[in-house]
Amino acid sequence: MQQTLFYIHGFMSSEQSHKAHLTEQYLSQHMPQVRYVRPRLADEPDAAIRQLNSQVEQALVDSQVALIGSSLGGFYAHYLAEQFDVPAVLINPAVAPYELLQNYLGPQTNPYTGNTIDLGQRHMAQLKAIERDVKSDQLLQLWLETGDEVLDYRQAEQYFQRCDCRIRSGGDHSYQHFAEDLPKMLKFLLA
Repeated sequence: MQQTLFYIHGFMSSEQSHKAHLTEQYLSQHMPQVRYVRPRLADEPDAAIRQLNSQVEQALVDSQVALIGSSLGGFYAHYLAEQFDVPAVLINPAVAPYELLQNYLGPQTNPYTGNTIDLGQRHMAQLKAIERDVKSDQLLQLWLETGDEVLDYRQAEQYFQRCDCRIRSGGDHSYQHFAEDLPKMLKFLLA
């Protein structure tokens, strides 16, 4: 059966991110049979999750699906893993992003796309509405770096405590060891 890997980018990022490109390069060299999908997500959470739900549901018709999500993309990937019973790797995932993003309310411009969104409380409510408890702990693997300057890695470690959690000292929110750890992530997802 066909395998499909989704890379889900974070807040104010895009499908053109460094990790998305590294994943594409690795797959083309080592796993060319895997279909790779890296959608440009809508900035509004409701629209992004509708987009992802539709794309994952469509892929599941003829494929086994796996997910990599980074930061807010990790939050979305957790939702999708629970929704569709598919494996996901969460990289420095956002936990309770409706609290974290309170500091970013107001106009935000995505440096990759140039899109602007006036981030407000309705967006926080949309994020709260898709939050899920951890039920499918065997389907989730976390990769955290202690030097994450945006998210406190201990929140994710605590929230996903029953899951396979890999913690690296240092690093930052971009997850500096991504290229090195990607083969292990893909082994979990696509083995």
